[in-house]
Amino acid sequence: MPLDPDSQIKRKILRLLQDRGGTWGHQEWRQIDSGPFRLDQHMAELVREGSVQDDEVGQHYRLTESGKKKLASLEESVEG
Repeated sequence: MPLDPDSQIKRKILRLLQDRGGTWGHQEWRQIDSGPFRLDQHMAELVREGSVQDDEVGQHYRLTESGKKKLASLEESVEG
């Protein structure tokens, strides 16, 4: 079953985080031109739900175990 557009964006953010070794610097994140996709809003939602940890001290986002499970579930929905 196809994912809704918001879930597709979240899946791609989680996939990128995983592909980058699980972390993404705040500075690098801010340099992305997100156009109409509201990437900051989606990242904030991922942080709120516990899929991504926002490390203010280290200035980076970190993929959590919960985020890995969410990514696997979203990818299963796409493939299934």
